[in-house]
This record gives sequence, structure tokens and C-alpha cells, in this order.
Amino acid sequence: MGLGSWLRKAIGKQNARQTAPEQGVPNPPKMTLGITLQFSPCVEVAGTTTFAKDAVAALVDRKGLGERGYYEGQAQLQRDTANPVDPQALAVLVEGQKVGCLPSYAAKDLTLPAGTSERVRYQLHILGDQKLLAKAYVWLGDGDPEWAHARENPPALTSRERINS
Repeated sequence: MGLGSWLRKAIGKQNARQTAPEQGVPNPPKMTLGITLQFSPCVEVAGTTTFAKDAVAALVDRKGLGERGYYEGQAQLQRDTANPVDPQALAVLVEGQKVGCLPSYAAKDLTLPAGTSERVRYQLHILGDQKLLAKAYVWLGDGDPEWAHARENPPALTSRERINS
């Protein structure tokens, strides 16, 4: 049973219980629904192969990552108030270059005022065959990162790898 079906069923039962017998008219249900969503502290960075591809390619060149490269280091999160799509966006900066942004679901709940930055761990996997394919992650949790992928276990980057995974 999906969430919508469950809610309709629960509200229907609530309405049936709250019918005033003397009037035969249902009272409006008094129901509060709270949903808490949590996300993994290992968050994929958006824009590594779109708006930030030049900065990612420059990072790959500076670090000499080769065809199937891996990099792990420090990054800075910083509010990107000039972002035309989302003024609450959080840019991910490595060595002062914007290499992507956090997805909005992660950025909106992080309290980071404009003009400040926060250090995070950054991980980049690349495949530089004919065109640059890349996936990057930041660690937003406490303690040492528990990455979803490692140098020995890279994420699926090509369409064939994604199909096979």
C-alpha cells in the first residue's frame, strides 16, 4: 500500500469515527502528519559534467589523474547567492574553483550564511576517455568519510557501466 492509499484509508476511518451521531454530519478530521526524510551524509555533487566541467577538467589536469582517475581532498561549501536557478544553492569549491553544487534537497537544510564557508571532504572519480565523465561526492557527516565508492570501487560512469550496475 502506498503512502497516498494509506492516507486516504486513514482519513476515511477517522471521518467515520468522528461522525456526530445526533447530526449525522461528519466532523472534519483532526489529524497531523509528520514526515522526516534523512539523506546519507555522502552526497553527490551536481554539475560536474555540465556547468562546472571546465573547472573539473582543470582539476583533473592539475592533479594528473589520468584516464580513470581518483582524487580525494578538501573542499569548501559556500552559498552561491549569484546562482540564477537557486539563490540558496551551495557551491562546492576545490582550490578556489567551483566544481559543482550540492543538490537542493541537501543545501536547503544546511545553515551556512552568505559570505562564510565550511570545509568538507571531497571525492572525485573520472573517466577521461574521449570526453570527461565524472562523479563527485562530498561528506557532510561527522568523523571520517564513509564513501559509497572508493578508488577500487568507482561509481558507474559510462552508460554501459550504469546498465550493468
